[in-house]
Amino acid sequence: MKLMDWKVSKKVGVCFLCIIACFTIIVLIDIFSMKNIDNSSSKVTENYMQSIINLHYINNDMYKLKIYANEHYTAPDDKTMSAIDDSIKSTRTNLKNNLNAFRMTLNEGEEKDVFNEVAELWEDYSKVYDKSMELSRENKNEEALKLYWEKMKGDSNKIQKKIRYDVKDKY
Repeated sequence: MKLMDWKVSKKVGVCFLCIIACFTIIVLIDIFSMKNIDNSSSKVTENYMQSIINLHYINNDMYKLKIYANEHYTAPDDKTMSAIDDSIKSTRTNLKNNLNAFRMTLNEGEEKDVFNEVAELWEDYSKVYDKSMELSRENKNEEALKLYWEKMKGDSNKIQKKIRYDVKDKY
């Protein structure tokens, strides 16, 4: 039986069945694609959004530490200096917690490598920050300010740039 021998109704019926089969395949592909979209959107909301929130907290804590350092240098008395020390201690604890929370949202590979660089920079920054606060407690404010402007400010900016680099590449 040749195709040319078929009646028109049979030819139209076969074509219609082919169109329905193609339409069914397209619908099935779209259903599976929507599942992939759902999985991707879940990943964004569960992981990346939390990462952005933690990054915001990290940046806030870094800015607070800068402000507290400047307040410490200009504190008029030991009582004020002690209150600022308490604020610094609290902020550093929050920063450490936020860094750990941020680390948990990162993927293996380049993201973790960038974060490890940030962690190393943070350790260096902390040592210099502690030295600066020690100088301030000894009323060597000019030396503390010099250390801040020559070393700490640059380290702080490097940390924030590294973190922004990671997020910029990630999103």
